[in-house]
Amino acid sequence: MQNLISTKEAAVMLGVSPLTLEVWKARKYIPFIRLGRRTLYDPRDLAAWVEKNKVQPRPRRGDEQ
Repeated sequence: MQNLISTKEAAVMLGVSPLTLEVWKARKYIPFIRLGRRTLYDPRDLAAWVEKNKVQPRPRRGDEQ
């Protein structure tokens, strides 16, 4: 549990504002952990979330084989 990070640190990791992260949390769009009043994030969960939400490019015309 020592690897949990704050909202501010998670926002920096994801390259978004802390406010955006708070909105995503309120919509339960992103994984988070509640400890009392504190909201914490596991960097491994965030990395997995990014991978899961990655959009793969479509092949361009002529590139298909």
